[in-house]
Amino acid sequence: MLTPVCRIHRACETSSKAKMLYKPNMAVLASLISLALLTHSKLSFADDLEQQQLEIAGLYVDLMKDMPEHAKLINSPYPQGIGVYGTKGKIDKKSVIKGGRALRIQISKAGKRSYDKGATIKTIDKINSGDLLCLTFWARSINPPEENLTAELASVGVQQASEPYRRLLENSALLSYDWTQYSSKSVARQSYDAEQAEVFFHFGHLKQRLEIGPTYLFNLGGEMPTDFQSNACGK
Repeated sequence: MLTPVCRIHRACETSSKAKMLYKPNMAVLASLISLALLTHSKLSFADDLEQQQLEIAGLYVDLMKDMPEHAKLINSPYPQGIGVYGTKGKIDKKSVIKGGRALRIQISKAGKRSYDKGATIKTIDKINSGDLLCLTFWARSINPPEENLTAELASVGVQQASEPYRRLLENSALLSYDWTQYSSKSVARQSYDAEQAEVFFHFGHLKQRLEIGPTYLFNLGGEMPTDFQSNACGK
């Protein structure tokens, strides 16, 4: 079970006391913002997305403050880019999470298997065997309090994007009503090219309502100690 990094009303900030290993530059931020283009089929450019792009890039800078400079973001962090299967998802355009948008999911009937309903984000760069992967995301329950229902991600992590869906990183998360950041890490045991791996969320085992916010998957390479700790990798 994932331990929350923090519970907040509007997304965590990295501690000002953290050692800044990463020095942000405009080229990196421009590259991050361009990831929006990868999700063009779900982005409406008639909407005002400038603020979202700035806040998503700002979260990235905060996460990188206690990360090695060579850490590479290997997915699009925008909620609009999350693919949903087995049920329907809707973008909440007035979310209080940083970026102002979240993926809202409702499961009306519990299924036999958690993975019958889920969501995925394809990787956009390769993963080599031995690389340290760090996954961090924001999520919350939106179950009506009077229904006294649990909201839970039965399984969340990184896996092969096709059968047999080998897991590179896996955990679970019990969701609170507050926006909460969850982080975990694992060493990849196999190599995958871009789009051959994916971040996954499985939630089909319960009748529940939940939201998923910005999601960042970092590849720290094969030279990092497996007990490395940071805001994005977990403490």
